Amino acid sequence: MSCHSKPFDQIQPFDLFYGLKYNEFGNKMPHYYVCIYTQKEDKNNSLVSDIYGLLVTTNPKYQSIPNDYFVSAQIYGKKAFICCDKMERFVLTDEIEIKGIKLPQMVIDSILYRFKKFTNEVYRQMENGGNKDGNNY
Repeated sequence: MSCHSKPFDQIQPFDLFYGLKYNEFGNKMPHYYVCIYTQKEDKNNSLVSDIYGLLVTTNPKYQSIPNDYFVSAQIYGKKAFICCDKMERFVLTDEIEIKGIKLPQMVIDSILYRFKKFTNEVYRQMENGGNKDGNNY
């Protein structure tokens, strides 16, 4: 995998990429991701070093988990699940490798629908959560 700025200059939303993250115990956690955001393209932010990706898994247990935020897709001939509720941030120093695969439009449309559904739920919880008695701290 590469560990330099070139992928960040080339990656676009809905590109499939391979990313290496570390969990809280320091263990390597390599996964495929679908890019959903590049800071470079953000008109409201002058920084350029972040991308966000949705986790992709081929674990068959996800087929039996009822979840409105999963999108099924064929990736490298395997049934995969794009988890629209599992997002990771990658920065310039993280290891990523762009796979050069664009997803079919039907999968992209499904990701857009399910990701919006998830972010609407996040927003609903934020609006209704927290300090409900009206006191400011």
